[in-house]
Amino acid sequence: MEKQTSSHYFIAFPLPLNVRKQLYDWANVLKSDLNYRYWTHIEDYHITCVFLGETSENQLKEIKTQLNKFANESKPFELHLNGIGTFGRKDKPRVLYGDIQGDDHLFAFQRAVYQICSKAGFELDKRSYRPHVTIAKKWGSEQGVSIEELISEKISIQEMKWLNTEAVIYKVVLNQTPRYLPVERFALKGHS
Repeated sequence: MEKQTSSHYFIAFPLPLNVRKQLYDWANVLKSDLNYRYWTHIEDYHITCVFLGETSENQLKEIKTQLNKFANESKPFELHLNGIGTFGRKDKPRVLYGDIQGDDHLFAFQRAVYQICSKAGFELDKRSYRPHVTIAKKWGSEQGVSIEELISEKISIQEMKWLNTEAVIYKVVLNQTPRYLPVERFALKGHS
């Protein structure tokens, strides 16, 4: 049996600095009113494409090869930050996130990368893909709060658009900040 690395990996879309700053500003406005145990570091904001989990060296090598081929044929696509949403209960949501919208290219890219990873032997999440950026997670109180009201009172939401030009393999390093380290970047080089 092939040896697994001791780290977890994922494939994601990095965010431009102005988008990361917007998310960070929103987090700072909401932190004093929301009881989350974990707030994402500004350098760790990303849009997950596929979470790989524990990965063998051979799997990582195969994913790099296949993702490089696919990225060379894939064209950049537009992404939008539309606001803030939650997963879980409305009064004690387990995740607070930046809502991401994209066109068919985003979803086609994610499906193709999912297939590449599945063929490489990864057991992947079977839930529908919901692009988002985690701002905070792990609700830490028995007391709930009306997050929708709080957001509408304290946050001015303006859509931000950008062209996504790459995918990145990240390694998860839990005992440091930032905790997501880029392992390899793949430029989307396809043409219209």
